[in-house]
Amino acid sequence: MAYAELDGAEFVFGKAIERITEKGPVFKTSVLDENNKVIGYEEGEEQVEADSTIIAISQGPRNRLIRTTVGLEGSDKGLLIVDDSHMTTREGVFAAGDVVTGSKTVVHAVEEAKKTARAMIRYMEERKKS
Repeated sequence: MAYAELDGAEFVFGKAIERITEKGPVFKTSVLDENNKVIGYEEGEEQVEADSTIIAISQGPRNRLIRTTVGLEGSDKGLLIVDDSHMTTREGVFAAGDVVTGSKTVVHAVEEAKKTARAMIRYMEERKKS
């Protein structure tokens, strides 16, 4: 996390993703109790404009994310569907690791993440040329 911050990344906690739009992710703000457990959400949503959105969601996609993100599809097993370049069924959205393959080793997830990162770079470079 420290290296990402040195590169200018900003980490914001206490947000729940609602959906991803063409402009970027839309969040709602969590209401926490004294033990930092989510007990609800504030009214309204917050649109965050972003050139890219990286979702880290552990071993499987959240059904709500698939239901509320146009073009993002999952398999019968609840995993995100990707092509050979690791792009999901939504143009410009990539995925790797357990969310695509199911539970595997960290080494496997890292290997797939590296391939996905290279595919993302190729995708962005191609779009920049057009």
